[in-house]
Amino acid sequence: SGWIKGMWYYDGSSELAAVSSAYEGGYSLYVDNLSENDARFEQTVQVRPDTLYRISCMVRAEGCSTNAAGAGLSIKDTFVSSETVYDTRGEWTPVTLYGVTGSDQTQLVLMARVGNYGSLNVGRAWFDNFEMVALEEAPEGAFVQPLSTLPPVEPEGEDQEDQPLV
Repeated sequence: SGWIKGMWYYDGSSELAAVSSAYEGGYSLYVDNLSENDARFEQTVQVRPDTLYRISCMVRAEGCSTNAAGAGLSIKDTFVSSETVYDTRGEWTPVTLYGVTGSDQTQLVLMARVGNYGSLNVGRAWFDNFEMVALEEAPEGAFVQPLSTLPPVEPEGEDQEDQPLV
């Protein structure tokens, strides 16, 4: 519960649903990109400022092209993402990302997706057993990413509206 659907193209390119094919329990999230798209489920979660988190889930993927981002986890409005998988040959595999929240951050939007920003892909993926755990320290060798969203880009200088376009 709490998941909403999102995608780049809303033209029937993708199907998103809760389905009974699950790693554990009754349901998993299912993303099927019938043509190139960035389709995902999104959920807003509460976080503590300046905190290290491990975010993980189990994924089963098939038919994702290796020429673009496959199936994985990411954080909305950032370039933070887990490793992606393309075809797990019918097996469930874990995907994980480690990140630190910003000094005033109290929430983030977690995304389970096939594709990514600027990386449209085809293929199917099932996502299950989500876990988000605060940690004291990251495991040795873990890639820790900033989980805070990117600030809006402000124009430099004064009176930018009056500047001619080149």
